[in-house]
Amino acid sequence: MSLETVVRESVHFLDALLTDETGKPTFYLIDNTTLSISLSEEAMLAVNSAKLNAIYNLLSEEEKDNGGYSEEYLTGNYGNQDFFSLLDELNAYANGLNSSIKLPRPKNGNSHSALAGPLAMIVFVLRYYQYHEQVGPTYFKNVLMNGSLRTVVHILINQALDEVKAGRQLPDLQVDVEFWEKTLQVKEQLRMLKLIIP
Repeated sequence: MSLETVVRESVHFLDALLTDETGKPTFYLIDNTTLSISLSEEAMLAVNSAKLNAIYNLLSEEEKDNGGYSEEYLTGNYGNQDFFSLLDELNAYANGLNSSIKLPRPKNGNSHSALAGPLAMIVFVLRYYQYHEQVGPTYFKNVLMNGSLRTVVHILINQALDEVKAGRQLPDLQVDVEFWEKTLQVKEQLRMLKLIIP
């Protein structure tokens, strides 16, 4: 099992533990702080009922053919989970990448997945927003773009983008130009939705 996987699974455990303790979706961040989402009961129910599998068909063929991430996270049992689960994955992948950047690792070990995982989760969050902007404008405006949920999404995306940028500088992570250009395209779409700072 790779270091990224161990860290990722540990972060899932911490997020679940913190969520149970606070009664709110809570995330353990790379800087050792925590972040919680505070929503009304009605908004929580709306998030819980909007399942991830709805966004699968919004993905481009390239995004579907991304090392199995879309099949794993947007279809089957996982696809029946909600947006909070996707944010947990985004946070866990960013933490996993951070560990591979900070600690020595075997050359060429799990190089692509360390960067591909966080980027895939960022794309899925973006597509989730775009999907609900089209088909559920009330949910989009009143829940996704309002209050602490938008703030948490903003912080988690920027945390992941920072790690992808840092990871790209390491020679053993071997990310090609096309991969980085795709990241820049995603960043521009995130800016349009005001989910990251310009």
